Amino acid sequence: MLIDELMPEYDVTERHAITINSPLTIVYAALRTTDFGRPIIVKALLALRALPSALVHFRNRRPNTSPKKITFDTFVTNRFAVLSEEPEREIVLGLVGRFWTPTGCLEETDAAHFVHEHRPGLSKSAWNFTFEYSGNTTVVTTETRVQCTDRSSRRKFRLYWLFIRPFSGLMRSYMLKELKRMSEA
Repeated sequence: MLIDELMPEYDVTERHAITINSPLTIVYAALRTTDFGRPIIVKALLALRALPSALVHFRNRRPNTSPKKITFDTFVTNRFAVLSEEPEREIVLGLVGRFWTPTGCLEETDAAHFVHEHRPGLSKSAWNFTFEYSGNTTVVTTETRVQCTDRSSRRKFRLYWLFIRPFSGLMRSYMLKELKRMSEA
């Protein structure tokens, strides 16, 4: 898998899967267009995570540019980088920052920088979607892996993960259910 090449070692992982009664081509296309924010719980959890950053940047008084829909591309335009892709097989997104801080301190990255990023005080997150088609069904699996660059960041991240992991899992489960709903429609 591509995620194994990008992040073979990690400190934490979370995996979710769903079976969708639809051909692979439809499911893969739906990944790009599904409104993952349609379930109110997903929209609320993403808004809650973005709140500290919004408060920090409030003094800039930028108009509210929150997207009406939260699609795959919304993640990409909000600091997630597409690290690798094999169409209709797997796609991997990546993020680098200090996730345990209120704003996340996210940094720009790409595949080359992501793999070689080892500066102390950071965490790297790889998030993939894999697709397996058999008969009339497609199994979509998503896995999130996080690797911390040093002991201090690992300790801080694990404390953060203790609190957010249940919500992270809940959000991904709802996102997969929404992908299923759209793909089978």
